[in-house]
Amino acid sequence: MESPQAIPHPSKPQTVMVVDDYDGIRLLLKGHLEKMGYRVLEAADGMEAVEVARRECGSLSLILMDLNLRLTDGLTATSRIREIKELCDVPIIACTARSSEAQRVQALTAGCTDFVAKPIDKRSIEIILERYLPQDSLADRE
Repeated sequence: MESPQAIPHPSKPQTVMVVDDYDGIRLLLKGHLEKMGYRVLEAADGMEAVEVARRECGSLSLILMDLNLRLTDGLTATSRIREIKELCDVPIIACTARSSEAQRVQALTAGCTDFVAKPIDKRSIEIILERYLPQDSLADRE
């Protein structure tokens, strides 16, 4: 049985920001999300993530935040994004290869909504999207 895929409303795609300092990871996640119909924004470090979040605050639906970033780390970036009133309810999912309980607590304390260990595969992304982004009901599609 194939896993269900989250599909945003076709007239207004939901926007996901992918924050990671590795180009290959951003490209991989962006490709998967775009195939699913999402609009994808990218940031290569925490400082850029805060800037993009400020600029796009009315359209962001979810943020995938690597915690180990150059310049401004993901924990600091998350805290700064949470200071933006319009973004206080946007899910921020911490993504890190350091999946210890201490790292999880730090991420949640900084304002992350959830925590996922790397490497992130397609199914992990689908689970996150199903959990945090509202989807169209069948009635809306008819």
